[in-house]
Amino acid sequence: LPLQAHQINNNNNIVSVDMTNNNPTTNVDSNPSITTYTHLIRNEMELPKYSLQHVIYEAQTMRSKYSILRYDPTTDQFTSYYYKHERWVTGCYKLMHSLSALTVLLRTIFPKRFTPNSPEFVMGVSSGDYPAMTDQECLYRDQDEPCDLSGGLKAPVLHFGSVFRKAMFPNMIAMPMPGEHLDCFVKWSISKEVCAQFQPKEDGRGVGLVFGEGLSYDDLIPQVIWRGTDFSFLDLQNSLVQPEYKDYIEGRIDPNGENRLADATAVLRENYSQLVPRWQGVVLTAEAEQEALPTNSL
Repeated sequence: LPLQAHQINNNNNIVSVDMTNNNPTTNVDSNPSITTYTHLIRNEMELPKYSLQHVIYEAQTMRSKYSILRYDPTTDQFTSYYYKHERWVTGCYKLMHSLSALTVLLRTIFPKRFTPNSPEFVMGVSSGDYPAMTDQECLYRDQDEPCDLSGGLKAPVLHFGSVFRKAMFPNMIAMPMPGEHLDCFVKWSISKEVCAQFQPKEDGRGVGLVFGEGLSYDDLIPQVIWRGTDFSFLDLQNSLVQPEYKDYIEGRIDPNGENRLADATAVLRENYSQLVPRWQGVVLTAEAEQEALPTNSL
């Protein structure tokens, strides 16, 4: 028998999806200007219908860290399915974390949807620092259009992690990064409490944020806020590098000079656009430290 799935629309309602048509080449939308699920959601437009077959099809576009999440009303349980032909890598633990959190969020936000009397539910879920796509050649091209130009329907894939800025994979939807980000969403959905990581620090100790009440603008010092990790796909797209001392610093500064750190920072600043994001953060941090040193405000 054909399965019935459901998908979540932008108004936090569950919309029934007829899965009797299992043709993966069904057209997504007649409007060629609509290229991504994110565009549809942001503009509060109706989402296309998809089938179990479409969700299964997406597995061949991923090298790893893709799972099918299914809710079975006969057992009132969620089950995830991982393909044997996909590699099991360390990032799969982020996928497991994401699936666990997602099922809690679904039950908490839509308690009437997931009951023994509810229809079946299926969706594609991915995770990791970045999507592990099979089409590496498309990443090399860094194009702002879909990698697959067949025009067929693509089931949405919730990716817990960073996604590509360009519309190479229009069905990829960015979700919170596994870890503290995602856990804080779960905590808020259950108890409406803000995580300790985003609360003011107590006596300046432990986890939390420093809000600096009572400080004037002139009291503020330069700070760098770090976000994210280095992604191997940046090498594919832009040839960004992690600088080696012998290639970037050696022979370009005086090894016995008094301002070696400042000199090395200046050299890296000249090559800033060639550096991976983490090393760009290093340069910004080093510059902020040097600016704060003369005033002893580090």
